[in-house]
Amino acid sequence: MEKIGKSFFKNSEIRVKFNLDCIDDDLYGKLIFCSNKLPVLDIEEHSALMHGQFRLSDQEKKSIHCRDRVKRFTLVNCRVQGSYIYPEYIVEDHEENSIHGIEIALTGLSAWFDQFTHFEFTDTEIKKNIPDNKFDIIVDIGQDQYQFTSNYRCNISNTKKREFLVSEHTTIKIIKVTGSITAKEAEKFAQDMRILFSLLLGYALSFEYTWLLVGEIKTPINFYFCWPGKSEDPFDFVPQCLVHHSFIFKQEKWDDIFQNYYSNKKNHLFKTIWARLPTLFDYKGLWEYEFLGYVSILDAYINFFSKTRKKLNSAQYKNLKKKLLEVTDQFRKQFDDDYNEFFDSFKNGINAIKNTDLPTFKNKFDAFAVALDEDAMAMIGFSEKEFKIVKKIRDKAAHGQPVITDSENDISFEFRVKDKLQVFLLYLVYRDLGFSPVEYATCLYQTLSPWVINAKIDRFQRDKLSGQVPIYEVRESELEKASKYDTYTVVIEFVKGEYRYSIDFTKEVQINWVKTASKKHKNVIDHLKEVTSNVDGIYKIEYISCAYLVYAKQNIRLSSVCLITYNLMR
Repeated sequence: MEKIGKSFFKNSEIRVKFNLDCIDDDLYGKLIFCSNKLPVLDIEEHSALMHGQFRLSDQEKKSIHCRDRVKRFTLVNCRVQGSYIYPEYIVEDHEENSIHGIEIALTGLSAWFDQFTHFEFTDTEIKKNIPDNKFDIIVDIGQDQYQFTSNYRCNISNTKKREFLVSEHTTIKIIKVTGSITAKEAEKFAQDMRILFSLLLGYALSFEYTWLLVGEIKTPINFYFCWPGKSEDPFDFVPQCLVHHSFIFKQEKWDDIFQNYYSNKKNHLFKTIWARLPTLFDYKGLWEYEFLGYVSILDAYINFFSKTRKKLNSAQYKNLKKKLLEVTDQFRKQFDDDYNEFFDSFKNGINAIKNTDLPTFKNKFDAFAVALDEDAMAMIGFSEKEFKIVKKIRDKAAHGQPVITDSENDISFEFRVKDKLQVFLLYLVYRDLGFSPVEYATCLYQTLSPWVINAKIDRFQRDKLSGQVPIYEVRESELEKASKYDTYTVVIEFVKGEYRYSIDFTKEVQINWVKTASKKHKNVIDHLKEVTSNVDGIYKIEYISCAYLVYAKQNIRLSSVCLITYNLMR
C-alpha cells in the first residue's frame, strides 16, 4: 500500500545532511514542518556561517537535496535568511523526473465523497467495497488538456505488533494530458481544487496531503508547501454540506462544474471574486467585518456585470463635467465669499459623478437582480428592510463606525441577514458552475447546513421550485379547515379530481393512533387501512412526509400526511 505523506496539520522535525557549493564540509540541519508557517531548514552551527561565507548558487536557489537515514528530500525555490533556508516547496524522494500532475487530499472531502460505504466484519475477514462513484473529466485550459479524476486511496500501517491503522482518502488527481508542469503550476491546481470544493460544500476546506505525479508512470511523491490550514474537520457531519455528492452524480453535473470553472468566460470570476468566499466560511473576527466581506464580494460581482452597460465615452464624460463646473462657477459670481465652501463642495460632488446610469449600490443590485431567475429570488426573499441592513452595515463597517443593531444587545436578525446573503452568493456561484435554479433549490431542500437553516429563506418557494414537496391546490373552504386543526399527522382525500382536508379521518389518526400508548399498528397507514376497510371506492392509501395545501397566495404546510385516493367513479 502507498504510504500517506506529510500532513499539513502535524508539526515535525527531521535531522538531515546536505551539501552546499560554498562549503566543503557536510552540513547538518533540522528540516522543520509546522502548520501555518513556511517549511524551513534550520542549519546547525558551522564556522562558515560565522564568517559570512554562506551563499546559495543559482542552482541551489532552484533546488537543494538533503537526506535523513532513509529518505531523500528536495527543497525547491530556496532563499536564505541568517542560518535558515526557506524553501517554497519540499518534495520527498525526488529524482528530477518531469512533473505530470498533482494529487490532492482535502480535509472533509473523503467523508463527503464516501459516506455510504463501510467496513464489514465477518467471522473470517474484514472487507469494504471501494466506492463506485467517481468522476473523470477532460478540460481544455488554454492550449493544453488536463484530466481531472477522483481516486480512492487506502493505506494500512502496522502501529503495534497486532494493531493496524487503516487510512482512507478520496483524492483528486490532475494530470496534464501531454507534457509536464512545474511545481508552481501544481500548487496552483491544488489551490483551484481547494476553492472549488469549498464553494461546492459551503465550508472552508484545507489541504491534508498533496503528491506530485512524476515520471512516465505518474509515481506519487510527497509534496509540501506552506498553507495556513484551518480545521481537519470543517463540518460536524456530512449532511451539513450544501450539496450531497450523490446528487451531483445523479444529475451528471461534474462535467458542467469543471468546464464552467475553467472556462475562459468564468474562470476570471472564480479567481478574482469567488476565491475570496471560502476565507469567510471560517472567519473568526468581528461579525460586522465578516458581513462587510460578504457584501464586498457581492459588490465586486455586480460591478463586473455593470461594466457592460452603456456609458459616455471618455471625451464626452470629461466634457460634461467641464460644462457643469463652468455653469457652477458662473452661478457662484452671484454670491459673496461666505458661500465659497458651499460651491467648493458642490464642485467636488460634480467631480465625483460616475460615468454610469447606476450610481448607487442599490441601483446596481436592482438592475442585476432583474436578470436572475424570478423563482430563485422569491425563494431567497430579500426584503426591503433586509437590504437596508446590508447597506447600513457595509457603510458603517467600511468607515470604522459602530453598527447599531435592529434590536439592542441582539444581533440575531443581522446574523440571519448575513446567512441569507451567503445563500444568495452561493446561488450565484452554483449558477456560474452550471446548476439550474431547480437544482440549487433541491440542494437547499436536502442540506442540514446551519447557516442555510438560520437564513430562513422562503420554505414554500424553495419546496415549490425544487419540486420535492407535493403541492395540492384546494378550495378556500378546505384551507380554512386545515388552518383550524393540528397540521401534523393529517389525512387528505383526493376525490373526483379535488383535494380535501378530512376532519374525521384526521381526528381518527390523531386521537386513536398518535395518542394511543400501545399501538396495534406501528404504521399509521396500516391503522388507516383497517379503519377504512368498510369504505367503498378507495384506490390506495399512501404516506407522504409533507405537503402543501394552496389557495390563491395562501398556503399551509402539513407534516406526516396520509393521502387517500378514491376511484374516479366514486
